[in-house]
Amino acid sequence: MKNLLSVILALVMLMPFSALTQLSVLADTVSTGEQQNPFYAGREIETGSLEEYTVSASATRIYGGETYYSDGKQLYTMLSDALQKRRSEVTLYYLSPSRIITTIGLVDLGDHLFDGACDDALSTNSVDGDYVRWSMSSWNAKLYQTNYNDYYYYKIILNYSYYDTADEENAVKEAVKSFINSLDTYSMSDYEIIKRVHDYICSKTTYNYNASSNIYLYSYSYSAYGALIKGSAVCQGYSLAFYRICKELGFNCRIITSTYYYDGYETGHAWNLVCINDRYYYVDCTWDDELIDTGKSERGYDFFLVDYDGITASDKSTEHLPDEQYYDGEYYNTKYRNKIDSESYDSTNEKLLSNCVITPIARRFTYTGGEICPPIKVTTLSGKLLSTNEVGAWYWSNVNLGTATVCAYGKGEYSNSYSSRYFTITPAKMGNMWFKSGSRGDTYLTVEWNAMGGGISGYYIEEYKDNEWKWVKTAGANETSAKLTSLKPARAHYFRIRAYKSTDEGN
Repeated sequence: MKNLLSVILALVMLMPFSALTQLSVLADTVSTGEQQNPFYAGREIETGSLEEYTVSASATRIYGGETYYSDGKQLYTMLSDALQKRRSEVTLYYLSPSRIITTIGLVDLGDHLFDGACDDALSTNSVDGDYVRWSMSSWNAKLYQTNYNDYYYYKIILNYSYYDTADEENAVKEAVKSFINSLDTYSMSDYEIIKRVHDYICSKTTYNYNASSNIYLYSYSYSAYGALIKGSAVCQGYSLAFYRICKELGFNCRIITSTYYYDGYETGHAWNLVCINDRYYYVDCTWDDELIDTGKSERGYDFFLVDYDGITASDKSTEHLPDEQYYDGEYYNTKYRNKIDSESYDSTNEKLLSNCVITPIARRFTYTGGEICPPIKVTTLSGKLLSTNEVGAWYWSNVNLGTATVCAYGKGEYSNSYSSRYFTITPAKMGNMWFKSGSRGDTYLTVEWNAMGGGISGYYIEEYKDNEWKWVKTAGANETSAKLTSLKPARAHYFRIRAYKSTDEGN
């Protein structure tokens, strides 16, 4: 039975409470020096209704030249960014009105910060949230603290270990990109796209039955790298790969876990919950792949887009009984559980837009400064082209540069069905640009250029040094000259200028 999820351990170290002194003390936790990942252990972490659930901004105070952050979005985002980059050491400056006076207090703080960094409510991409939560294997911490004006200022040095490395994550990124580029999503339905993701993972991966006996030797099997690159994974790797690709394609997804007893031993399992047609369904690539690998390929979709009865149909214990946080947390209940369909997905239903092909008239449009709302073509399973009386469209993020969304919604007999596609807004041409030198001295040079149109954000001035172009100055959109200083006299200097536009995805 493919049901093993790794036991995740953490060694926690506590510093005493005099400023900038340190002494290591073993934590008094589950066992000496060890702490289970609380998410794995079933600890509830999500609270509040979806309408009211927002992560507030961190309060900040400056002390000793450093900015300290209270609980909140900025603090959690800093840690999340470091985890996504697989940083082994992360230093946080934490502000709190409360004093940490026990080792358990430090354990709780480390868990609390990790939970905040992996909070689904803060998820904005395919490698944060559940993905980074289940990519971390263990952690340890050192803490320094001082008190000033009724606040405690904590310097926390966190050390993390992962199931994969930054280089391995880059390999996963390239594999996912290659797979997605192989899909023509404008000629596929949502159902067909998600099915291709399922099939891709099952074809790339074989279950690693040896991983449970040597988690350190086979740590890659607990990652998407194991599933997509090494071709060897356990359920954790399968579910991470499915999560990663689905979110890259725009389908909201979660990783669901369970804890149960098998042959007298506590173990666990991981699978997915994915959104299609604004409803959620379970997918277990691990168990489907087992059926395929054992010669039962006709049953290779037994656990694909199914309801709760479908996902638990073959359970011998409680393999697919979700852990406590999946039915006790208000946030999860509101955003996910209330939208889990009571029936498995019907891929033959002609009236569901998620079974239709949604095609915008083009994939790329030039920035105009106004809303871009391309018409869409919607074709059903039987080839019928739907009219505007049967389908409408909503648009968002469709003004600025970057990725825009069009959501088709059904009318009449197609009501309560939805499907989204994406298109790109690219910069308009900014015209010809000239760049020349102005006044100069022994150690400075003034450079000048003509103003560009097209709603640019500014200019980058770069110098060619050490065989590459390096940034030296940023100028505003309304500037047409800049003074470059600290130049070496009697030496040639080479400069260039680039106009840029800022988008929500960078420059």
